[in-house]
Amino acid sequence: MVGRPRCSRGGRAHGLRERAGRARAALWCGAALLCAGVSPSCASADLPASTPAPDASAAPPDGPPAWASLPGERRAPLPKAVPAITDSFHTSDACAQCHTVSDGSSVLRDAKGRDVSPVTTWRPSMMAMAARDPFYLAVVDEERTARPGAEALIDGACTRCHAPAAAVELGVGGETVTLPGLFSGVGKELHAGREGVTCALCHQLKTEPRGPDATFGGAFTVGDAREIYGPHRDPVTTPMRTFVSYTPTYSGHLSSADACASCHTVFTRAYDAAGKAVGPKLPEQVTYLEWRNSIYSAPGDRGATCQACHVPTGDADGAPLEAALSKLPASGLAPRKPLGRHLFLGGNVTMLRAFADDHGWSGASTPPSAFEEQAERTRKNLAAAATVTLTDVRAGAKGLEVDVRVENKTGHKFPTGYPSRRAWLHLKVSGPAGVVWESGRSDGFGRLVDRGGRVLDTKSAFLPHRDVVTSERDVVVYEAVLGDESGRVVHRPLEATRYLKDNRLPPLGASPNHPDGPITVSYGAERDGDFGSADTVHYVLAGVSGEVTVEVELLFQSVRPADLDMLAERPTPTARVLFDFVAGKLEPTVVGRATRASR
Repeated sequence: MVGRPRCSRGGRAHGLRERAGRARAALWCGAALLCAGVSPSCASADLPASTPAPDASAAPPDGPPAWASLPGERRAPLPKAVPAITDSFHTSDACAQCHTVSDGSSVLRDAKGRDVSPVTTWRPSMMAMAARDPFYLAVVDEERTARPGAEALIDGACTRCHAPAAAVELGVGGETVTLPGLFSGVGKELHAGREGVTCALCHQLKTEPRGPDATFGGAFTVGDAREIYGPHRDPVTTPMRTFVSYTPTYSGHLSSADACASCHTVFTRAYDAAGKAVGPKLPEQVTYLEWRNSIYSAPGDRGATCQACHVPTGDADGAPLEAALSKLPASGLAPRKPLGRHLFLGGNVTMLRAFADDHGWSGASTPPSAFEEQAERTRKNLAAAATVTLTDVRAGAKGLEVDVRVENKTGHKFPTGYPSRRAWLHLKVSGPAGVVWESGRSDGFGRLVDRGGRVLDTKSAFLPHRDVVTSERDVVVYEAVLGDESGRVVHRPLEATRYLKDNRLPPLGASPNHPDGPITVSYGAERDGDFGSADTVHYVLAGVSGEVTVEVELLFQSVRPADLDMLAERPTPTARVLFDFVAGKLEPTVVGRATRASR
């Protein structure tokens, strides 16, 4: 493990092979603080020597984490979802009057009769649950507890994207959505806010004349003309104006990736307990900028917007969708295309399965079966996010040698988003008598462990990037690790001033020379000559020979157990709810696997 890494002035800034140049990394060591708030430590360029393989019988396995059975007060359930109308917003029940399916009708169904209606496909998404997500609520509650003088700042920043309808509506009167308000408030604005990233919010977003960069951090603008924007020309306006007093209006801007830029480009700063900024600007999550620094942002055949993947215009089999947009017989609407399925698929299998079992705590009206189906769709989505291949298995001078190639297939980093997500390689070698070598095993609590059950990843340290793996205790983990000015690992964004490690795989075409290159740079893989949108890891298994079977899995986890360990240090009632939610659900999701016999 690594505590405080040292700077390597000969490293490469982005790790996109040798052509990136050593001099550029030296420049970044001194300039990153100004450009993106990241440390000039050029994290983890020194790759420590591997330690010997563990003796499974040398010590007893580690016990369960503290959060797994933590007693104490639990946060009361959130208010149930109810219809609400504010000056600017209707809750989704109003949209459902027309934009859901009816029994016996083919409207808003695909060729096989499957429901593709916007409201139904959106409801079990993490977008719809953005304000009811216990992980989000626990993290914000913990940040507020640590900074009692900064509650208003924290609430205002976080609810702008997680409870945007309430933030906009209350903001008109100079008010801020508070976390206690989300927990228990029953005003119409708060009911609308707990719908998360809801229909009437997104479809009223205005374009920003100054460009998408002006909207970063939730600085979007909602129009006041009650116009509902959509991608279809010459919309029929009477039904919507009659039922909900909105006017359907054609605009192509919601089909642009720029529409996603505001809440998927977030910069934070470190703050003290009184709410005073004490750190530089940090790119806490910049998925939009990662996309912009890729081939997918270019026009033409290779280009693809966020919506192309997350709001697909094909059915589950890939066939183009075409349908009337309202189920009302009197609407007189002709079939339209393209029709986007509002799935908003990501990678959070853990929380979707938790919502299916939450027994009503979240207050969502979505049935458990819908969350289970969304979890399965998300699992399949992850299977398309990256590939893993066993490119070579051979006998070497020291033992079996195995080359594993991982390739990012997304339009952003893999993984992307909030820095609690990680992916790793699980390599297992088996002979006639069973497992003879294994790296990347996880236990029932989602922790990385050796074959003896001893935990390898903790809240105070991290596993460095590896190009060559020679020990079972070394695991290749693709992740972002936050740190403070002293080089200490931290898990709260408002403590972080830099990244100690960010070896998440960049998208195809990412370049350090791109205008967004300094912000989307990788850290920790500078000495890995083949690291980029793909990475080849070289395993040297000393003493392993003969006929064996090699299996590798690329695994993904949306909630890192070390983050739960941190929340358990001073647990809030909200954190205890989170622990209950995720208990037994931190098993990683398999993105891909490959198997090969030695020759």
